[in-house]
Order: sequence, then C-alpha cells, then structure tokens
Amino acid sequence: MTATPRGAVLMAIRAIGFGTSEPARFLVLQSEDLNDVLPTLVVAPIDSAPTLTHPLIVPIGPREIGAPKPGHVFVSMLAAVPRDRFELRPVGRATATTLSRVDAAIRLLLGVDRA
Repeated sequence: MTATPRGAVLMAIRAIGFGTSEPARFLVLQSEDLNDVLPTLVVAPIDSAPTLTHPLIVPIGPREIGAPKPGHVFVSMLAAVPRDRFELRPVGRATATTLSRVDAAIRLLLGVDRA
C-alpha cells in the first residue's frame, strides 16, 4: 500500500457523501504506522463553508489544502474511507499548528485526556 502521511490533504475521486458541489478534500488523520494494516484511511472532511465557530470545526489555510480559499476541518465527521476513493497524490498538507488544533478537537470529541 502507498504510504499516506498523517496531515496530508487528499481529493476524493468521487462523492463520498459529505455533500458539496466543490471537489471534496479530506484531511488524513490516521498514523502512517497503520498504512500496511488497514485498507482504509481515517479522514475528516474539509469544507469551505463560511467561517464557523465551534470546538469541533478547525480552520485550515488555503495553502494547506491546495485551494484558493481557506477551509474548515469537520472533526465531528471522522470516517474510515477506502483508499481507492482518493487521488493518489496529496494536494496539500496541514501545518503542525493545524494538526495540533485538530488533535485537541479529536480529544474533545472522544472524551480522552479527561482528569
């Protein structure tokens, strides 16, 4: 299997069901260590919806997603998607700062790291 790095932004080949008219972009969240084990990728959809404020929606810059406008990572919509649903080559890569914010949202979503 092709190693897809965590933080890569991939384009969907065909609709996956998150519903926009724009080409669908997804942020890869799964560890590279699982690339040879799983036939799927754990991803979160990226949308260019108007600026939203919610702890499970993380802003991401246009350079990071390979788009003319910024987007938002919808952490509450995590999904395991078959690899063959994505283009092979990433169109962007999230910065360490963005991944840190996404990780915080995942911890909130799953209720981990609570005292």
